[in-house]
Amino acid sequence: RLYGACKCFFIYSTVKLPSVDRIQYDSRGNADLYIGDIQVVLGDNADLNGKISALNDMLPSLEGMSGILYLDTFDETNTSMMYTFKKK
Repeated sequence: RLYGACKCFFIYSTVKLPSVDRIQYDSRGNADLYIGDIQVVLGDNADLNGKISALNDMLPSLEGMSGILYLDTFDETNTSMMYTFKKK
């Protein structure tokens, strides 16, 4: 059964990301990406292009790791933003 309306959004970006294995949405439309052994918590669609760009910049340093990267607090106006990565 489908409860409520599906809040889907598309990522329009010139950034080339590695193959995303899975995208999962919760009931509020918050998105998680799964890339290999890394879960990327994107949250809602606010600042989505910035989140994807930040993810692209971070992925080389995360290669070979497994864990959860939290980008749901991304704020494009904050130039010194820190992100949490929890290793599994």
